[in-house]
Amino acid sequence: MPRIEKIRAVVFALAVGLVAMVFAVPSDLSAWPARFGLTRIAGPAPMGPIAVWAPKKGEPADGMLTLLHGSQGANTPDPTWLAWMRNQTPFNRWVLIVPSIPPGVHWTDKKVVASLAALVDLKATQHSIPLNRSYVFGFSAGGSQGIPVVATLADRFAGVAVLAGFPSMGSLSVSQRTRLASRRVLLMCGSRDPSATCASADAAQRSLAKSGITNVARIDLAGLGHDCPVGLVGPALATWIGAK
Repeated sequence: MPRIEKIRAVVFALAVGLVAMVFAVPSDLSAWPARFGLTRIAGPAPMGPIAVWAPKKGEPADGMLTLLHGSQGANTPDPTWLAWMRNQTPFNRWVLIVPSIPPGVHWTDKKVVASLAALVDLKATQHSIPLNRSYVFGFSAGGSQGIPVVATLADRFAGVAVLAGFPSMGSLSVSQRTRLASRRVLLMCGSRDPSATCASADAAQRSLAKSGITNVARIDLAGLGHDCPVGLVGPALATWIGAK
């Protein structure tokens, strides 16, 4: 009988302090390694700007995380806002690749997938990051589309974590399902999410299992709506990555 890893975490967050915790620059900047820095570059068409948190070229990092945002408007102040994940231990010592796409473009676009593959390859080589330390995290549409991205680029990632975005297995080809079956999958949901409910996550887990994708974990975030506060999500994500 296939073994399905199931992790359930109960996390309580105070709404008043949450925004400050996530978006404020930490008072103790020593938490950010001096050899790391954040750079932003213009992404190749049809992508938007890309933020990269990484050490100097040639210096090692502990891992690599590619973060895919959900649907957001053309006037979003910072389309690479998921780069704030660098404020979370242990990701402050990981390479973080934070691309963005404008409205109307999907993460599964062939040009976007090719650009992501090239950037992941470059950073993995520059910072000596093995496959088993490279992951994708996707929020909302970034999660539902992130699973087929990883299924396409399975030779570059150890797994994919999804928050509030559960894919339709009908969107995956047989070869994609086969490749995804050899990778780790995490489904996260917020107990107060009115759209991507925890019941939807349960259904997605069953659907994955029927397709032979059984290395699936679950984390339920108590009190969370359809949102992605990195101060809440980061520790849960790190727990899953460490629980191999």
